[in-house]
Amino acid sequence: MSYPAHFVVPGSLTQRTGGYRYNAAVIQGLTEKGWLIGVHELPGDTWPMLSRPDRAECARILDTLPDDSLIVLDGLAISGLLEVLPELTARTRVMALVHCPLFRETGISPALKARFLEEETHALSLVQRVVATSTWAGGDVVRSFGVPRGKLGVVEPGVAPAPPAVGSDGKRLLCVASLTQRKGQLVLLQALGQLKAIPWELHLVGSPDRDPGYAARVRAAIQKYDLSDRVTLTGELAGEALDRAYHEADVFVLPSWYETYGMVFTEALARGLPVVTTRAGAVPSTVPEAARLIVEPGDAEGLATELERVLTDHHLRAQLADAAAELRRQLPTWDAAVHGFARELALLQRGS
Repeated sequence: MSYPAHFVVPGSLTQRTGGYRYNAAVIQGLTEKGWLIGVHELPGDTWPMLSRPDRAECARILDTLPDDSLIVLDGLAISGLLEVLPELTARTRVMALVHCPLFRETGISPALKARFLEEETHALSLVQRVVATSTWAGGDVVRSFGVPRGKLGVVEPGVAPAPPAVGSDGKRLLCVASLTQRKGQLVLLQALGQLKAIPWELHLVGSPDRDPGYAARVRAAIQKYDLSDRVTLTGELAGEALDRAYHEADVFVLPSWYETYGMVFTEALARGLPVVTTRAGAVPSTVPEAARLIVEPGDAEGLATELERVLTDHHLRAQLADAAAELRRQLPTWDAAVHGFARELALLQRGS
């Protein structure tokens, strides 16, 4: 039997980050399987720092949710909803879906990091169940927030099948991520500034609007390293335009500072692309060793070395691409993710 469930997300569900795309895919899949799903988009564009009117509107929306219903609360919202969370968890069953903890964000002050850690720990102690998006992230939730393992579930994202990339003469690098500090685009540009003697081009795909200050620093770095004729800032892409960006790439690169999964990595692997990345959180378990070159987060020198290898060594690039192509058959599916999430909702309903 399917039970009515409600997803509560900060802002629009149509946002193109990995977390929002995960939410949308799971909601669509559950709906197709007969679940009755309500979606509630909370106001405010400064989460979790909300104005008084936005807090009042969020409280009003949550107050409309039926007693005894199942609530999936996006982890980005839990810190901003602490005032109303005790009442909500007392009359409904709430699951926190943790994509990336706020305290793990790169570039925030130690005081803000400590505040987020305290608030998220408190919030996760109130909810009845917690779901993380990878085994690694689940372990981090247990270690960081003291969530009991019996209260924790793991549901990894799926990936849609895609045709193998055709590439662009072995020289096109693709990076897909919002322009935010945690994604490490500045480190990538610093590395590429050392490789102007060899042919390459970089397509930076991602929204500049989530952190305009960082996006401005990215544009300044392109000028600083004299890379304007080599780097294309495409902005956010979706649908056929994003598919084309992957299809025409030769190497996928993302030097993140922290990841709890990294959906773009499996999307690159689904197209048979070699990956150059960092040992950031869950990345080593998301991207198998045979298909990757890997350095420590923030290591621009090491990143330059690995990029030079993959760009100049055709045999190495082909070897990594062959491994990625082989892995395409083993990647997780969205159908499996939806089944996993349905199991978590059933556990939430039973109180397990």
